[in-house]
Amino acid sequence: VNGLTQNTEYTFSVVARNGDLVETMASASASGMTLLNTSPTLIVGTLDAFGDLCINTSATGSFSFDASNLESSNLTIGSLEGYLFSLTENGTYTTTLSIPTTPTMTNQVVWVKFSPTMMGSYDGLINISGAGLQSDYTVATSAAGINTAVTVMTAAASNLTSIQATLAGSY
Repeated sequence: VNGLTQNTEYTFSVVARNGDLVETMASASASGMTLLNTSPTLIVGTLDAFGDLCINTSATGSFSFDASNLESSNLTIGSLEGYLFSLTENGTYTTTLSIPTTPTMTNQVVWVKFSPTMMGSYDGLINISGAGLQSDYTVATSAAGINTAVTVMTAAASNLTSIQATLAGSY
C-alpha cells in the first residue's frame, strides 16, 4: 500500500481473487496507525528557465523549498558551471551555498545567478545535499550562453553636421 498519510489510522480488510476473477468474502477488518515520518525530507519548487543570455552578462532567478526533519548539519546547494547561488537577491553569490538548517524550514528561497562565459547550453541539475538527506535532491535549470551581433537598421539620416546626425530606426 502506497500514498498513506503519516500519523493516521487506517482500517483494512482483505479479499482474495482467483484466476477466474472469483472473489472471496472480505476478511475481518484490522486497523493500524501509520508512523510519524522522521526521515529528512525536502519539497523543492522549480526554477524558471533563463533562456538565451549574452556571454559575460548575468540574470537572476530563484526557487524555494520546504524541509522537515532535517539534521543540524548544513544543506549544500550547487555547484553547476555558469551558476552562482545566494540566500538574498542582492547578496554575495558563490559557486556553492551552505545553508544553516533548523529541523523544519518553510519557503526557504535560494537565488540563482546565471553568468555564461562561453557560448553553448548550460542546462543541468542543481544539487541539494546534506542535513541528513538520504539522497540528493535536484532542481532543473535551462539556459544558453549566446554571442549574437546587434543589428541596427535606420532610415535616411537628417540634420547632418560635421559632428552629428539624426538617425531614425530600430535595433
